[in-house]
Amino acid sequence: MANLGTLLKDEIARLSKRVIKSQITPLKKDTARLKREVAALKKSNAQLERHVARLVAEHDTRRTSQLKQAAAQGVESARITAGWVRRVRSKLGVSRDAFGKLVGVTGHAIYLWESGRMKPRAAQQASLIEVRELGKREARRRLEAVAARPAAAKKVRRARRGAKASSSAKASRRPQGRPTKRRTLPAKLAA
Repeated sequence: MANLGTLLKDEIARLSKRVIKSQITPLKKDTARLKREVAALKKSNAQLERHVARLVAEHDTRRTSQLKQAAAQGVESARITAGWVRRVRSKLGVSRDAFGKLVGVTGHAIYLWESGRMKPRAAQQASLIEVRELGKREARRRLEAVAARPAAAKKVRRARRGAKASSSAKASRRPQGRPTKRRTLPAKLAA
């Protein structure tokens, strides 16, 4: 009897393995095919990303050179007025401080230009002409890039300041502009 039980058990196991194998084989083939397709898609995606990065870099350099040429031509022929500065800033939809960061000046300078109390210098006019050519997206992108830079610069300045403070701690305690008096010991103590 035990022999019949083991024979049945072995036969059931053999048949179940055959059924399972017949069902799994197509799945294995599909899985292998899908893995190949995913690998091919990853490869083409990497190629496309490299191509797009190269195109963006070319576009940026071309756009920058065009802006520089336009700025060089525009500075000579541009008539920059208070209203013009105000219109350019409102076209970009940024605050005075943000517009100042784009141009390379402070927000207060922008206020003075817009109110007509001051006029920008030649270098600042070139920056204004360059900023005039920007769109809102490009302006925001440049502002984000400018905002990322000062954080690193502040760390460097703090490190420098810390090094200077330790070396010049004595000098900072002394009032500036007055000579220090040398204190001499009395004759009794000096000997």
